[in-house]
Amino acid sequence: MSIKRLGDEDDQSILEDYVNKSQPAPSSFGAILKENLQEKLNGRAKLAEAEKEKADADENAE
Repeated sequence: MSIKRLGDEDDQSILEDYVNKSQPAPSSFGAILKENLQEKLNGRAKLAEAEKEKADADENAE
């Protein structure tokens, strides 16, 4: 695993903690920020799943 990937996983963990543990935002900006972060996390999860499926397919092809 590369250093960049480790950094990305740390960033994702921080984002997940914020999104999952934060209280409702008192402003519309906070709500928009939280929604955008959730979308980013969902996109990363889908990308990670696609990479895993590709790696599994490559491994099975060998």
